[in-house]
Amino acid sequence: MVALVAALIAVVFTWATSFLTPVIVTQTAARGDYQNVFMFPAIAWGVIIVLELVAVVAGIMGLRTPNCRARSGAALALGATGILGFLLKFGAYLLSAGLP
Repeated sequence: MVALVAALIAVVFTWATSFLTPVIVTQTAARGDYQNVFMFPAIAWGVIIVLELVAVVAGIMGLRTPNCRARSGAALALGATGILGFLLKFGAYLLSAGLP
C-alpha cells in the first residue's frame, strides 16, 4: 500500500510540476531573479524521483509477499514509468542544450 501511495503522489507531483514550472520560471525571470529560476524544478524533480524510487523498491518488496500483488505491480509500473520518463526528459534537455 505504501508503494501505491508513493507512486500516486509522485504522479500528482509530476503533473503539478509540469504545469507550474513555466509559470514560476516566467515570474522569476520577470522579477529579474535569474539565480533562482530553476530552483523550483530542481527541488520538485528531486522529490519526485525519491518518491518514484520508494514506489519501485516497495513494489518489489510487495511482489515477494503472497498478498496484494496487484497493488504492488501497479506501484512498480507507475514508479518505473516515472523514472523512465524523467531520464528521457533529462536526456532530451541535455541534447537540446548541446551537451554530449
